[in-house]
Formats: sequence, C-alpha cells, structure tokens
Amino acid sequence: MRRELEAAHARGERTGALVFAEHADAVQADHAAVCGRLSDLASVGRELYAALRSFDEADATFIVAEACPEEGIGAAVMNRLRKAASGRILQV
Repeated sequence: MRRELEAAHARGERTGALVFAEHADAVQADHAAVCGRLSDLASVGRELYAALRSFDEADATFIVAEACPEEGIGAAVMNRLRKAASGRILQV
C-alpha cells in the first residue's frame, strides 16, 4: 500500500487510505480513515460508510483499502469495498 500511495502522491493525486485501527500508524496518506478493528469486524461494518464518505469530504482522488477475511461480516465488507472500487482492484 505504501508504494502505491507514494506513486499516486508523486503523480499529484490527493491520497486516501482505509485502514484498520491496528495499522493506522503504519500508513502515510493525505487522508487516512480508520474503519474499526480487524479483530472486530462488526466494528468495521458499523464504521465503513462513514469512512468511505470521509474520502469525498477530503477530496481524495486515489484511495487504497485494506482487505479483511471474507467470512461472516467480512464478506459484506469486502462486497461493499469491491463496489466502491468499481472493479479496480490491485493486489499488493
């Protein structure tokens, strides 16, 4: 994620990163949205929409997001992230 954010920033993009609380200190972006805890996917489900809206408010033009396991609530979270990405998914 760091490499992609750095490249986007170098292109003049306003960068955003959707991260779990456990990794919030590890990411450098113009705007970082913490979306719950990976160890508590229910918190991610509750905070996801507000986090996604925050990128609009921050005028982010390039956004990366952490993935979570696709079990239980995680499947719904990943489904929403795929829709938000409009199919533009990069495995890093």
